[in-house]
Amino acid sequence: MAEKLSEIAAEKAARLFHELYEAYAPNFDYETREESAVPWSRVPENAYSEAKAIILAAITESREPQWISVDQIKHMVNRFLGWRLPENFNPDGGISFRRMRNEKSPWPANNEPTGTNLLDATQAEEMVRYMVDGLGAPPKGDSNAAK
Repeated sequence: MAEKLSEIAAEKAARLFHELYEAYAPNFDYETREESAVPWSRVPENAYSEAKAIILAAITESREPQWISVDQIKHMVNRFLGWRLPENFNPDGGISFRRMRNEKSPWPANNEPTGTNLLDATQAEEMVRYMVDGLGAPPKGDSNAAK
């Protein structure tokens, strides 16, 4: 919830900064670029995203670029929770797992869990945020990008 509020606040602050910057520039004998001297709704996508990321970093006091979006984090959480665990899945720390069920009945079957019941979606999101914290954006043209 706090993340969503930060996103909303960042967007509002970025829009306000843009509008004030354009309005105040002439008072300081500064002329802004023609392509940026437009209403917020017509600001180019890259400039919009950059302004929002800078404000979000300031709001959250983050020194890292905000290059992973909330939607991307949610996507990673959903993929994690839906991932079929490998056949050699072997929990530790006192957690038990029975690979077979109904083994003494005429209908034995393998348990093939997906995701985890160790974490709920909120906890999985916290885990993903922990994993990406401090990552920094990949360099442009990075040929080692995950495939």
